[in-house]
Amino acid sequence: MSAFVTLHCNTVWSEGSCTGAITVYCATTDEARAAARAHGWRTPPGDIDYCPGCSGTSTRGPKRTVVELLPRAPQHPA
Repeated sequence: MSAFVTLHCNTVWSEGSCTGAITVYCATTDEARAAARAHGWRTPPGDIDYCPGCSGTSTRGPKRTVVELLPRAPQHPA
């Protein structure tokens, strides 16, 4: 089974919070977090994730909010 997983940046300031998010088409949360790390996100153990701007890492490649791990959606028998 596959799903879309969206990771949100957990940075919070006194005036608000970061709106950074990345959506990944994958089978597991671990795959989504691995894809996010490949795009500069910091994903320490637990459910706290940080976008490249808030984590202090540089963005690798063009800025994208949707990352495709599988070449196409799985085909389901009719």
